[in-house]
Amino acid sequence: MSQDGVVSTCSTTSLFSIISCLEAKFNLNKLTSHKITLIANKIDKRSRNFPSAGLSYQQMMNFFTEIQLHPLYYSNMDSKTAKGVIYSYIENGIPALANLKFPQKTARHAVVIVGHSVSSTKTQRGLYVSDYIGHFIVHDDQRGPYTILQFDESSNDCRIRLIFDGGSDEGIIESVIVPLPEFVNFDHTKVMEALSFMNTYLKIYLSGRDIIFRVFLTTSNDFKSYVADDLGFAQYPLFQNAYLSYRMPRHIWLIEICDRRKYLEKGYKDCVIGELIIDATGFHTKEAILIARVEENFANGNLNQRFVEIKKPPKIRSLFLPPREIQII
Repeated sequence: MSQDGVVSTCSTTSLFSIISCLEAKFNLNKLTSHKITLIANKIDKRSRNFPSAGLSYQQMMNFFTEIQLHPLYYSNMDSKTAKGVIYSYIENGIPALANLKFPQKTARHAVVIVGHSVSSTKTQRGLYVSDYIGHFIVHDDQRGPYTILQFDESSNDCRIRLIFDGGSDEGIIESVIVPLPEFVNFDHTKVMEALSFMNTYLKIYLSGRDIIFRVFLTTSNDFKSYVADDLGFAQYPLFQNAYLSYRMPRHIWLIEICDRRKYLEKGYKDCVIGELIIDATGFHTKEAILIARVEENFANGNLNQRFVEIKKPPKIRSLFLPPREIQII
């Protein structure tokens, strides 16, 4: 979909693209560009609805709130942080709306980030899988679908290059908006805080290992489907059976602990040596961490417990605090 300058502008077409992606996932109603403009202007109306003069960041946030989604707003990020934030959500099929600024242009521009390259940038070092992503894929109503977005890793701000048929443009990502479903209270920032907290315990088992982390939001159903089908889990039947039988919150953050060499050589195949599972519906870091595993070392209440040495899986509870009621699927 492209803008017509009367009913829809780049912001409206970006919202239309996101709703089209999320209709089935979040059970949303189909909306026309006309209806999107009206909803977005319902609060914080700055001009007449049509011809549309475009939407502000706040109006786009208001639009998501009006259709019962819960948007997150990220700004003042460097390239590395922005890549991590965007990657963590689009891996779950949730597009990210990026607000761009181009040199010598006063008007801002909105695009939708929907995917990333499979091939990795293997010449650099990084602690996260997102650091190795070569480029992201965006829908741009001016430059066309499947436009390539590359980050300038050498810049301190969030400089990017858009590559499309016929040329390229350079700009800066000023902010990113991510629409989330209800009950997802833990965002990427809190997850990184949880990982930093857990590093104190993980380094006991990761000493001397060259590892990277893959951080992304997912659902417990998707995670269990992966566990059931993955051959890597088959060699640890107690882990596999326990994960499949545990009752988890619907939304979880998954931090996969990967062997860097294997990842660079084979991608995701056979590179995962452990994971952290975090309750995305939680509020507090210690309370939200559900499970920590590194190979055969497992903790969900006793950080030194070896999972394979017990006869049956223990009941899942918080690592650090007494059990609490959580949203159960």
